[in-house]
Amino acid sequence: MTIKQSLQLWFEKAILSEEDYTKLKTEEETRPISLHWEINILLMAGIGFLTTGLGILVYKNIDTIGHKAIIAAIALATAACGWYVVRHRLPFLWQEQQKARTLPDNILLLGCSLFLILEGYLQYQYQIFGTRYGLATLIPAVLFFFCAYRFDHIGVLTMGMTALVSWAGLTVTPLSIFKEDVFQAQPLLIHTGIIMGIVLIVMGLVFEHQRIKPHFTFSYLNFGFNLASIATLYGAVSLDKNIYCLLGLVLAALGILHARRSQSYFFLLASTIYGYIALTILIAQLDFSFEIWLLYGMVTCLGIVLFILNFKKLLK
Repeated sequence: MTIKQSLQLWFEKAILSEEDYTKLKTEEETRPISLHWEINILLMAGIGFLTTGLGILVYKNIDTIGHKAIIAAIALATAACGWYVVRHRLPFLWQEQQKARTLPDNILLLGCSLFLILEGYLQYQYQIFGTRYGLATLIPAVLFFFCAYRFDHIGVLTMGMTALVSWAGLTVTPLSIFKEDVFQAQPLLIHTGIIMGIVLIVMGLVFEHQRIKPHFTFSYLNFGFNLASIATLYGAVSLDKNIYCLLGLVLAALGILHARRSQSYFFLLASTIYGYIALTILIAQLDFSFEIWLLYGMVTCLGIVLFILNFKKLLK
């Protein structure tokens, strides 16, 4: 049932007076329609299609076009995006920019994506970084963090955090991930994921307390919490150590506390899921009978139902 039909029904049942019905009907008929999110989604989809098509074009015509021509074209497109963004930049603020501009933000996202393509192409074809893979990820990390804060772009911030975590992983395990001793590097990668996740969480909380782009806090906490939690669960399964389960439970408890403080259903749900998995892995170390496991499944299913029914109370 549409809004007009609902208004008509309420008027016929005398819920609305004729004057209120006329005002609401006029408001509904003359109210402007916002196309902000529709345009934004189309622009982001266009960026994805453009970068994907560019990659396919390079792959299929590498011998025909030539390396230098491809590099020059990508570099010019990247520079053009940078010029446009700088040309239309807003004054820098430590708080969230009150802006209704969609095109510059998406041009910035396109420029950052093209920069990654350019850097990856140069490394693949000419080995400009040699075996210093950490440097190849550190440069975009620094650039993306700068652009995210200067131009107030959460999407570019996420790209920067991804590059930062990649740099940390490649720095801790320089080349072992690409060699035969990949399993020996596994504990280092797990520890790196946990440490980097905690670092991002601390960064987000500190920046929020200092009022430095506080609207970025959710991105920091979301990225860091998921990274640290997944790393602990992976460590619990692959390394078979209970310490990772306990750490996962601690992270889940802290996540629930943050969810109650910030009224975040997302963190409440994510913390509950991660905590439940960590608890199940920990209990699985014990030699229980099938009946006990059946009882455990029934109790946890009941707990999930109660959680869904009472999540508002859990969030105060």
